[in-house]
Amino acid sequence: MTTMSKRGERAFPNEIFALIIDTLHDDHTSLQNTALVSRCFATLCQAIIFRQIKLRANPNLGYISFIKRIHRFAALLRSNPSSYSIGEFVKTLTFDTYRLDHWPQEILDDLSFILHNLRSLTVIRMELTVLLSKSHSFIRRDIIDTGHTNHLKELVISDIDSLEALENLCRTVSCLTVLEVFAILVCYNFPITDLTLILPSSVKVAVFGRIPLAVLRVIASGMTSHPPNLDKLYLELPVRVFDQANPERPEAEVFHSICRAIGPHANVILGVNGSVSGLKESVVGDIKNCFRELAVPRVTLACSVEGQRLTFAASLVAGLPRSVRQIRIDFDVGISYWPDRGDWTELDAALVKRREIGLLDQVVFTRSTREIPPFTNRELYERLDARAERTVLPCVPASKCAGFVEEDRNVGYLYHGLSIM
Repeated sequence: MTTMSKRGERAFPNEIFALIIDTLHDDHTSLQNTALVSRCFATLCQAIIFRQIKLRANPNLGYISFIKRIHRFAALLRSNPSSYSIGEFVKTLTFDTYRLDHWPQEILDDLSFILHNLRSLTVIRMELTVLLSKSHSFIRRDIIDTGHTNHLKELVISDIDSLEALENLCRTVSCLTVLEVFAILVCYNFPITDLTLILPSSVKVAVFGRIPLAVLRVIASGMTSHPPNLDKLYLELPVRVFDQANPERPEAEVFHSICRAIGPHANVILGVNGSVSGLKESVVGDIKNCFRELAVPRVTLACSVEGQRLTFAASLVAGLPRSVRQIRIDFDVGISYWPDRGDWTELDAALVKRREIGLLDQVVFTRSTREIPPFTNRELYERLDARAERTVLPCVPASKCAGFVEEDRNVGYLYHGLSIM
């Protein structure tokens, strides 16, 4: 197939155009220059340039810069004669709310207009707290009523800080009929009445980040009444409820409900990133009680290499149910420090003990980046790549000597439900 010129003359075959554009797909400056060559190049370049739109706040530039960015993109969609086609190109929208105390109505109108004109949108990654709570109809009007329910495949949200915001979210998610990835990265603690969050049956990846126990109850309630068909679950544990200094004890039934709803073939990742103190033997008992319904053969522990968190990871290793025979322990490759070998003693001992009682076949240490792929900053990539060279095995000498641990040096992506391991 070939592209025809204005006078009907044969131009380059479309395959040649595609090859040229594909070579430049990560280089937006070159794509912009290439778009000036011909209308055919312009169309192909626009499809890539506008495929991902990031309306993100830059703390160094402040509020005005953020507002202008939103307004400029809305103005482009309004004024450009081909704005409809530009809107059709956008597949992914990433948006931060900048935590404004007051949202000007014209900016809310701009955001509404933007969503109305991105009809090919399949991925929304938003910090939605202000929009969920201060613009009552924002989600229903601009996501549901505009038809996004028919093709929105990924919804990643953060910083839910009110009951009203959570209620609006619960009503919205159940309407997203083809949603495949759903993530709540951060949710704050606030009083909650009877509420249920039901995941659509289409959801394959669920990510629940820093979420208080009360909100986990809301999620567990929905998973009990409408069990999802998940392939992957990331659950960051509310570690502080296991803290001996905290009078609030973990509610086992919340975790039982979540564990029962997970099929035996799901990839389960437990995040261990909270600060804890006073960990004692009773913590292992709490963990055993909370996760006794977990039926998967393999679990990944996403850890931070910090003394107390490694201690909690050791408690998890000791407390996981008998079904778990393979454990992957993943560390963030972006960390700038590495703990002393002495900090690994309890984790090493817990792995060896689980092996000795016949409950552990294999341990694999992995590393991942918690950044949003793909890397666009080459310097950052090289820095992370250098850190990936650090090895874990010398830190767990007893496990290494027993021969059941190995290390995967490939860097994966974890979190945001984007490319979990």
